[in-house]
Amino acid sequence: MSSSSSTSGVSNIRRNGVDGGKGIPRKCRCGQVTVLRTSESVPNPGRLYYICPFRSKEDKNHLFKWTDISMVEEMEEVERVIQKIEEEFFNLAMETRTCEAVVNRYGDEIKAMKTLAEGCKKEVEELKAVVKRREEDIEKVKSGMSCCKSVTICVLGVVLSFYFMSA
Repeated sequence: MSSSSSTSGVSNIRRNGVDGGKGIPRKCRCGQVTVLRTSESVPNPGRLYYICPFRSKEDKNHLFKWTDISMVEEMEEVERVIQKIEEEFFNLAMETRTCEAVVNRYGDEIKAMKTLAEGCKKEVEELKAVVKRREEDIEKVKSGMSCCKSVTICVLGVVLSFYFMSA
């Protein structure tokens, strides 16, 4: 997020400098690399300027720009980019603090849930042991009932035998 915005700000400085916009011009609109020269005119003696090699008194469609103006524009653009980066950094710092607060809040809850889950796990193990013991008890009762059935059938058989024999 912030890196793309910052990079685009730097790109704007370069792009503006290339196409003859704000900042230091690197190339003329015609594509020619600009050259740095010193003015020898009476109103601007010794003043530096950028110029396209193809610029002439007859063809003023090519780049001409004073270096002091270029530098002021460049610094203004750099200041805008720095301000934007500082704003993005501030926003990122605020987001980071918010995320840390959320993590800390939920971190404590997660620890509590883990502790609760461990307790539940122990209870489940205890319940499994109880169920196993009950199943064993049921098996014993079933085997005991099977024995009772056998005894009951034998007793019934004996009773019926006596009944039919005495009749």
